Amino acid sequence: MRERDSHLLFAGAAVRAITPSERVPFGEVKWCGNSRGVHDDIFVRALFLSARRDFLLVVSDVMLIFSGLAAELRKRISQATRLPEDAIMIAATQNHSAPAMYGGDGWERPDYDGYWKTWWQQHQEQVIQVSREACANAREARLRMSRGCAKGIAGNRRPIGKDGKVIMTWHKPREEDIRDWGDEDPSVTVFRFDEKNGKPIAVVFHFSCHPNCAWATRKISSDFYGIACRRIQEAHPDAMPMFLNGACGDIDPTKYMTTPKECYNAPMVFEEGRQVDLAFADIRRLGYVLGEEVIRIAETGKAVSVERIIVKSRHCEVELREGASMSVNTSLELQGIALGGQVAWLGIPGEPFLKIQTKIRTGSAFPDAFVIGHANGYSGYFPAADDYAKGGYGVGIGESPLDKNSGELIVSEAIGFLGELHAAATRSVPSGGNGGCGHP
Repeated sequence: MRERDSHLLFAGAAVRAITPSERVPFGEVKWCGNSRGVHDDIFVRALFLSARRDFLLVVSDVMLIFSGLAAELRKRISQATRLPEDAIMIAATQNHSAPAMYGGDGWERPDYDGYWKTWWQQHQEQVIQVSREACANAREARLRMSRGCAKGIAGNRRPIGKDGKVIMTWHKPREEDIRDWGDEDPSVTVFRFDEKNGKPIAVVFHFSCHPNCAWATRKISSDFYGIACRRIQEAHPDAMPMFLNGACGDIDPTKYMTTPKECYNAPMVFEEGRQVDLAFADIRRLGYVLGEEVIRIAETGKAVSVERIIVKSRHCEVELREGASMSVNTSLELQGIALGGQVAWLGIPGEPFLKIQTKIRTGSAFPDAFVIGHANGYSGYFPAADDYAKGGYGVGIGESPLDKNSGELIVSEAIGFLGELHAAATRSVPSGGNGGCGHP
């Protein structure tokens, strides 16, 4: 174990491909069945940070990682790196063009026989290996943060029609049929971790949007954010790009896609002769817009002082909705990471609607607070309380099995939790060393 100056920030990054080499059950397995080839690679990425306290963030290009599997992975990573389990966050990008991921929690689980079982085990091993490598790669670092805007990608997919009910954007509603197109958030934030000489170690970008352009192609892909990652790596060959998905529950690209709706909208998309591969043009276009904006603003970042990292968790206890047939995890872990007194990352185990993220940011004690969705498990969608009466996808008992007040409870708990986290992060820093990664 390396000795580290307790007043310094250290960062390490690593990435490994997890692309299946054979057909596997696709993310939307109910509709798609097995995958039909590979369009582009998918990855698992890890970012290790240390400043008096260690933190490891692992992000996999899959749709969901349920709480049972997340807990098991955190335990295995802890054993491999000697990091405490509560210092590890496991998140999914919500990628719909990836192998199906199931881990119990009462959700339907297809058979694991054949190659899928092999891939499933390989994915877990890659998670462990990439975690070790990120820890081993740690070196003194500086953090710079910048904000930008990537318009025309992330649309609210639940606009309100003239009758006050939701019309999902994948039905391509006409302008004259919509009363309110709903809230959108085109903001993108970049966290650039550099070596002392200014060479980037990792370019981490936070953006809130479902990556679901190509789900009906049945081809493995990392969707639009994967194109953005590749563009970032072209600009910074030695840096690891990492996508952090925010509150994307009611946000996706369908409003801005040029692909005809019959080429991505179920069930019509599965009729004979549909040109589903047209969606890849949208992936390239949207990914290029996002990637170029990340590259541009990454050069304009302002220094963020990270004298210490604080990692804490709080659990919200919620109830199932009456009539819910599935037994999802009802003890929701909110994991907070303070990067000094300015920046906080908040992991939530599911898909909050954008309004939930906005309320948390507005009430946070941190000047800059960011929700990371699909973190450390998955318990469904978290709409705001007033969304249920409007109907549409995302508020049904199948998608949102927890109590209708769960979203508002998360807001209340998160704001109080972030206040405590900020108080801890801004106390005077005592002298003394930090733990560091425990493996050689």
